[in-house]
Amino acid sequence: MEPLASSYTDDELLSLIEWHTVDFWVGLVSSLLCLPTLIVFISSRQFLVPNKLLALLAVGDLMTCVGIMLVGVMRRNMYETAMETGRVPVETSWSCAWKPFVVLRLFGSLIPPGIVLWVGFERFLAVFAPVVYKTKVSTQ
Repeated sequence: MEPLASSYTDDELLSLIEWHTVDFWVGLVSSLLCLPTLIVFISSRQFLVPNKLLALLAVGDLMTCVGIMLVGVMRRNMYETAMETGRVPVETSWSCAWKPFVVLRLFGSLIPPGIVLWVGFERFLAVFAPVVYKTKVSTQ
């Protein structure tokens, strides 16, 4: 642990704690809204089979929302510790990069563009290789 820079006052740290409490609540409410959508998609084969990409989008949304919630929890704990002890933990860029909220938000941010890329690839095949598309990709 390293001493906290003296330029931070308790009021500034309390303000940061309040903002990260908002992060937690926004992430929690968003997660609770995303969860039923995902449950509907995975609850029945009838919903999942034709809507695989939508189910993946629901997974990505849930991962992002849980990541936002964890950002609030972890940073709030860090600022509370800094207020109580006057010290902050020293971390490397790698130890910070492997925190759960970073990994969740990374995958949550990469899933939607991956789905858009897949949809674009399907459309490319449908236009330029319709036989391949009809036999290998299309379910109709």
